[in-house]
Amino acid sequence: MNKLLFVFLITLIPFFSHCQSKTPEIIDSVELPKKGEYVPVNSNGIDSDLQIRPTSGIASDAHPGYGIERSFDGDLSSMYHSPWYSLTLPVTLEYKFSDAKDIDYIVYHPRTGGGNGDFGKFELWVSTETTPDFVKQSDYDFKMKGTASVINFEKTIEGIRAFKFIVESGRNDFASCAEMEFYRKVDRSDLNLNHIFADDVYSQLRTGVTLEQINAIENDFFKNLAQSIFTEDYPMEFRVQEYEPYPLIETTAKELKTSGYNPFENPTGMYFSSGDEIVIIMGDSKGEDISFRIHNFGNHADASFILRPGVNKIRAKNSGLGYISYYTDNWRNVQPVKIHITSGKVNGYFDRNKHKREDWRRLIDGAVSSYFDIKGYYINLAYTSQDLREYCSNGMDLIEVYDEIVEI
Repeated sequence: MNKLLFVFLITLIPFFSHCQSKTPEIIDSVELPKKGEYVPVNSNGIDSDLQIRPTSGIASDAHPGYGIERSFDGDLSSMYHSPWYSLTLPVTLEYKFSDAKDIDYIVYHPRTGGGNGDFGKFELWVSTETTPDFVKQSDYDFKMKGTASVINFEKTIEGIRAFKFIVESGRNDFASCAEMEFYRKVDRSDLNLNHIFADDVYSQLRTGVTLEQINAIENDFFKNLAQSIFTEDYPMEFRVQEYEPYPLIETTAKELKTSGYNPFENPTGMYFSSGDEIVIIMGDSKGEDISFRIHNFGNHADASFILRPGVNKIRAKNSGLGYISYYTDNWRNVQPVKIHITSGKVNGYFDRNKHKREDWRRLIDGAVSSYFDIKGYYINLAYTSQDLREYCSNGMDLIEVYDEIVEI
């Protein structure tokens, strides 16, 4: 069952705790990270996929002040929206490029918070330099879900002049779009480190790998990562996890007859500051749309980024805690996805399913964010860290009470 999100203040019993560190170790004149204090180095040697912004757009209809230009302004808080006071579907949205571009995939971001206009079925048409007249690419269905969706083309579409979306259905018979993003993949063959790492998310070293081999890695970011894993100082607990699939938020809300549901099912336990360059390595997603979300419960700043298998590099648009959005109506059949978050700071979270009562003080004492996640069997909580430290003697007692209430 999905879990509701609550953000509350609490008044319980205060407690105190402490943590330990160890002296830095030096091997072959390379100072290696202290245990629990891995710090990622500069990621300049890792390129991000190239986002290509449209230079203009045309909408067949739009609500005044919510034109198509708001769907490629780089701001997820603004949006295109079809007329509010009339049902006008289908609508046509055309995105133009001043120069011919090569595109590998498209990311559709629905309006933040979900609601009217989330795309359902639509046709995608393309105009290229060699074929200026629009040609139908395919039919798609984003199922009116409130999380990001991606169109991956089997082959790069070369020389794009324009894309045209004919939106045939949307939530409550409207069409809306926070951002429509167009990307060209970068060649990351130079980051192939299969001779060093034993898994596809770079969390384990191959048997017999030596420090000399690790020091020969040309990319400083992954050299630093491998060094930390080699000395068994790398903090795996929250940086490397498997994340579970959940039903679409809209599906659960419909079944339980609620207006909304928890969009934060998979906390990562990682905190990020605005402007951080974040490197995330994702395993096989089996074709499912999986995105990474940074949310600030203090000011409600929010941003989402589509992840693709392999190395992903993104820049944080706001400060906040990280979450993995893995929502699919095929949730009963798909497997968890393994993800390695090599950047950011460990904030941690408490999970009744895998942590013990005695883990509480260690985890809450180590929190670096002003908010802290607690996962139960039936409910997720996001509390202020300071209140938990001051008033909550043990998070297991707290989540047991909430789980009991929700179960009833």
